[in-house]
Amino acid sequence: MNNQHRRRGDELVNDIKKAALNILITDGYASVTFASVARQAHTSRSVLYHYWDTAFDLMLDSVHDGMINRVSEGDLDLSKRSLRDNLVSVGEFFLNNLTQIPLEFSQAMFYQLSQHHNKVSEILDDANQNSLSAMKHILEFAIEHHEIRIMPPLNTQLTLFQLIRYRFVVENQKMDRNKIKKLVDQVVLPAILEQGA
Repeated sequence: MNNQHRRRGDELVNDIKKAALNILITDGYASVTFASVARQAHTSRSVLYHYWDTAFDLMLDSVHDGMINRVSEGDLDLSKRSLRDNLVSVGEFFLNNLTQIPLEFSQAMFYQLSQHHNKVSEILDDANQNSLSAMKHILEFAIEHHEIRIMPPLNTQLTLFQLIRYRFVVENQKMDRNKIKKLVDQVVLPAILEQGA
């Protein structure tokens, strides 16, 4: 190893995750192997096997730490707009984050979820919490400006994110601002207005 000091613990794990994420984004899902990650992270495959059982598990950790679904009120200016405009904005922001992850990896995540992969469930739970945080901010603003009276149920709050994720990942549809506007106008906004009245 050419490093002047031997990396241990968190530093080594972070370097490995960064290498895996870099390979995933630049070369694709199939290119992320323990051999390729070890080579880029300047470590051995046995070190990777110490922390992860499979390359997929390593990718999950890397994506989770690196980028997945970082939707929060701090990342968006959701003030001084209507409920509809804020929903469209947060939908676009969510889609942009989703498109940063190679589609084949997102599809593999959903396959693993169907196989009861606990780590995938945990990541999706974290993503939902981030989404709910942004939605809470939007809905509190809407209540303050008398567009709705009460908070709608959590399932209603997650609808926009779930629809975008499903259409983009499962149905492999090309999503854009116009399609997000249709989802907001035809499904999400009517549900929020009815359940928040």
